[in-house]
Amino acid sequence: MRQIAHWCNDARHRALITEFCSQERIEPVDFRETSEISGQCAVFITDDKAKLQEFASLDIHRCLIGDERLNHAYFTINKHFSFRSLRLLLNNIYHGTIIWNVTDGVMLDSFRHDVVTGNRYYDVEQIVCQLTVELLAYCSFADVETIRLGFSEMLTNAIEHGNLAITEEEKFAHTEAGDYLQFVDERLKDPRYIGRKVYITMEFKELELTLTIRDDGDGFDAKNVQSRPQDNLLLLYGRGIIIAKSFFDEVTHSEKGNVVTLRKKF
Repeated sequence: MRQIAHWCNDARHRALITEFCSQERIEPVDFRETSEISGQCAVFITDDKAKLQEFASLDIHRCLIGDERLNHAYFTINKHFSFRSLRLLLNNIYHGTIIWNVTDGVMLDSFRHDVVTGNRYYDVEQIVCQLTVELLAYCSFADVETIRLGFSEMLTNAIEHGNLAITEEEKFAHTEAGDYLQFVDERLKDPRYIGRKVYITMEFKELELTLTIRDDGDGFDAKNVQSRPQDNLLLLYGRGIIIAKSFFDEVTHSEKGNVVTLRKKF
């Protein structure tokens, strides 16, 4: 189980961190009561700069509650921080994304992102993480992580099976041979596929998220894949659709099969 360690003199800070951990299913470790933490500890948070220095030897990230400027040694969050601030902190720790200078009281009614990208097979996690940062204002960090997982699977499918035209048989054969990533690298350099793009539209409106991913591939028989047993996550082909369906309320494909739409209500 993940942990957040803290030493806070301000009772409000202690209470907010404890409540946040309860909602996120994270274990809070109060250094005022114990010093036992596990390797699952994400960060040590304190509103006491002396304690920040005292625990500098801890092999974990540190965060100071205060108004001092962030430096290379530790993170900072405002003393009037909220759940959103803590979600952004965790997001930065786990994914290395930028902590935006956001105002906790400001909530967008809607937003939309339109992205065109090449076959960035090895950058899928980074692309997905950056596009979904704003969702941390509307749901828990854990829920955003599940959305990211389903999104990543579908984006990988668009590149892998759509733009690079990797078939079920090819993926199985090269996975069994242990050279699948080498095979993917060859496809990424193939002149037939190198210019293909992926088109992503992400729209949040009326507390509903709609993700549309379109590739330049020839499509596939989505009905055949969707009709397979939904509990078989060991499948090499169609596994992404099964995962996406478990995290989104609706997953649909175009008739051609090169466009997938995912919907999630908040």
